[in-house]
Amino acid sequence: MTAPIRTIAIIGLGLIGGSLADLLHEHDPDLVLLGVDTDARTRELAKAAWFSGVYTHLSELPQSVDLVWICTPLELIRETVEALSAHLQGPAILTDVGSLKGRIGSPLLSRDNHVFIPGHPMAGTEKTGFEASAAVILSGAKYLLCPPTPASPQYDRFAKFLTELGFRVKELSIQAHDEAVALASHFPYIMACLTVSSADAQAGIPYAQVVSSGFRDTTRVASASPRWGTEVCLGNRDALQKALATTVNQIEEFSHWLASADTTAIERFLSHCRKTRNEVMDQ
Repeated sequence: MTAPIRTIAIIGLGLIGGSLADLLHEHDPDLVLLGVDTDARTRELAKAAWFSGVYTHLSELPQSVDLVWICTPLELIRETVEALSAHLQGPAILTDVGSLKGRIGSPLLSRDNHVFIPGHPMAGTEKTGFEASAAVILSGAKYLLCPPTPASPQYDRFAKFLTELGFRVKELSIQAHDEAVALASHFPYIMACLTVSSADAQAGIPYAQVVSSGFRDTTRVASASPRWGTEVCLGNRDALQKALATTVNQIEEFSHWLASADTTAIERFLSHCRKTRNEVMDQ
């Protein structure tokens, strides 16, 4: 019988790391939660929350944990996985929450009883930091998993644990993950930023005095971390360039409809977008 997951470490206690801790504690208050973060203020906040131990460096972690969630910036994930595998002695599942998988590659694991499972909860807000974290941010979210090669029984154990936490687990290859997330997350971020930039570039129009829910909802993710945005734009640039090229063609076509006052074409396009958006959001 597979042993239950009881001791969990979270590396990086920002919005997602903190929200995971909140969700885990909500699921089972008896879980042992350990945290690692380099920021002193964040560590103080975490110590006052659900953590049994909070550390500055991962080398301070106990060497026996069941599961480690790596919630660091993208460029630190691979080296963090490898450092953890060198540090931990017992069997362990290592997983990340990064929104790009291809650039992480295949980290070198120091022990045969360690497995790295690329993962990505499709959730978040435009806010950052432990203070903004909350279980509700992740509650019921889709959770993307990329099955490891070679296959590991630990994968099924982790997927089952995610389901118990209320996540809706979906499997994708690493390539399919990055292509799909480009359209579902990274591209909407760019379009939100372009909407803000385009409005701001039109000098003399006092749009800021009249913005309301439409502008707020459409541009919400433009308030996300620019560091994260730069990472995903450059890390997923091939898929994003393809999406941008498609959009440029559609903008030119829509501009033509406007110039010719083509009511039929505009209404057909808007109706298709409404129908497609509603169907996608129901999945």
